[in-house]
Amino acid sequence: MSDFVETFHIFSHCVKFSDDKTALILDDPKADDCRAIPLEFDEAEMLFLEGLTGGMNMSKWKELIAAVPPLRRFELTAFVETLRRLGFVIEQLRDRGETFLTKEITSDWHSPRQFDPSGSYGLSRFALLRSYAGGMLLESPRSHARIILNSRGLMHSADLLASGLKLGPKVDRRTISIAEIMVQCGFLVVRNSDGSNV
Repeated sequence: MSDFVETFHIFSHCVKFSDDKTALILDDPKADDCRAIPLEFDEAEMLFLEGLTGGMNMSKWKELIAAVPPLRRFELTAFVETLRRLGFVIEQLRDRGETFLTKEITSDWHSPRQFDPSGSYGLSRFALLRSYAGGMLLESPRSHARIILNSRGLMHSADLLASGLKLGPKVDRRTISIAEIMVQCGFLVVRNSDGSNV
């Protein structure tokens, strides 16, 4: 079992800094629009934002946010949260530096779903799977996000996507991590004891 699965947050490919680092350029394909957001942050705050260019795991996130004055942390994290809700900050699962799942927010609407690491789950009937960039893309009209799995991610989620799976301590950590995000996004639903979905 891998012990190196980590969650990273990273700017999407639609985000870049202006040449003089005074603005964040957001290229929104949904609105066919390009916006420049002025940045009025100090050096520590800019280091935090720049960390999102290559991606930050939680330990790096905590390290960089700790250097920001307490009264400014709320404003900075609220700014990043707004970008996340708009789809400009994405979430990735990585193992030893390799990304095997990417989650992209597509809607502000979100109904939290509880995840049981020992539960039994199957694919929602509303989930749509299609080939995407050598892997698989999952979408659903009932989800606030879409999920992209590369070939390695597909290998660890094949049972979840095909016939469903009973989770537990014998299931590898990659599969558990993938299942958790899929449940939170509504792609996996709880299975009854007879194998049917709730």
